[in-house]
Amino acid sequence: MNRIVKRGFVTALLVCLATATLASAAQADRGHRRGSDRGFFHGPRVVRTWGRGPVIIERHSEAGPAIAGFLGGLVLGAVLSNAQPAPPPPPAFVYYDPYCHERFASLAAYEAHLRYQDHPWVIDVLDARDGRYLDTYVWQDGHWGPDQDRGDEYEGGE
Repeated sequence: MNRIVKRGFVTALLVCLATATLASAAQADRGHRRGSDRGFFHGPRVVRTWGRGPVIIERHSEAGPAIAGFLGGLVLGAVLSNAQPAPPPPPAFVYYDPYCHERFASLAAYEAHLRYQDHPWVIDVLDARDGRYLDTYVWQDGHWGPDQDRGDEYEGGE
């Protein structure tokens, strides 16, 4: 499932869980009557009369909200534990070594390559989507910078 569907599912599950929890909490006080000689009891009081005298039946809260909360927690835990981070975006640039004819994903990877090569530190910057030449960088004064000598007429690349 994609992230939007997962988030929608988790949100709907949280709303259902909150509704079940708050509904049982909201009804917890319905059976309480002030001034009652019996104090607090858990549900609505029903008085029926059969034959000789009244029969008092107290209704207690059902186990439904507790079961729904437990199952909702299980489902939410399963969804969150199986959630995977989004893949990183594709690189915007590719670095091409015009001397070795190799491509690199980063300048750091190219610098590691240069430890074992004996050629100038020059790299062409290409668009990762279509391989179009963008610029040429050279190592000068301890950092990478645009090559001022090549100019715009150089097409670089492969």
